[in-house]
Amino acid sequence: MIEPLGPVLFAAVHKGPYLSIQPLEAELSPENTLYLVDGISKSERANEGLPFLEPIGLLDQWGSVEDFLEANNVRAVVRSSSEDVMETNVEDWASAAAKTVGTPVFVVEDFPGNFQPNERHRLDALFVEDPSLCQLHQSRGVDPNVIFSTGNPRYSQLAQMDRASSRRRTRSQLGLSDETVLLWAGQPDGNNSYFALQRLLSHFARPGVTIMFRAHPRDELYASGGYNKILEESPMPVIDTTRDPYAFQLYCAADLVATQFSSAGVEASHLGVPAMFAL
Repeated sequence: MIEPLGPVLFAAVHKGPYLSIQPLEAELSPENTLYLVDGISKSERANEGLPFLEPIGLLDQWGSVEDFLEANNVRAVVRSSSEDVMETNVEDWASAAAKTVGTPVFVVEDFPGNFQPNERHRLDALFVEDPSLCQLHQSRGVDPNVIFSTGNPRYSQLAQMDRASSRRRTRSQLGLSDETVLLWAGQPDGNNSYFALQRLLSHFARPGVTIMFRAHPRDELYASGGYNKILEESPMPVIDTTRDPYAFQLYCAADLVATQFSSAGVEASHLGVPAMFAL
């Protein structure tokens, strides 16, 4: 008797990696999908009312990730490439356990160059944005036969967005009319991101420009109120859109997206909104 195929386990920590694999969920029925998440990915699933597993619950019920994979007959792991993880790195957990029990692992790189190979982790395929990245990952020791340049699923969905109507609707909701709007997309690196914004504000200080400020969800300086003074004293009107869950609509409402190196700049570019990277 042939045993039926089990579910696919998706694993993610940070938001960008979650958004990079989440569109693939639509290709599977709900009963064939499981999510192991922590950090912002867990918050995203919870806020959307979607099911998920978290590290403590998994260990309490199954004892180990290896036992979880075998008990649920998991047929594959789909993960991304979260960096600088302070929470439980469930992506690495899943890759290491999969190597032990023989479960295939497929990685969708969330941002160019983020994926780092690890001999303790299984890797059956690595999907990257651009052919140039194939050579980069080969230089890191990844087998060229498992690297595929396919683009990122998180950007494919943007092709269906009606940018013009989204721009009108979002601007109206924010009380904007015809003024020029600069969207600042911050990074989670505390003072570094703060000083980049400070320099940006000094160069763009002019009448008729409104700043949409969007802190990175992992920026502890913002969470502690560290940006309050600079935003209050800004020479231009500032709208804090950090808590707005609809980032794509904010990109449409902007005339320029500025960031150090956030993937927000890439997302905006896919929508036809120019981006400036202030490295």
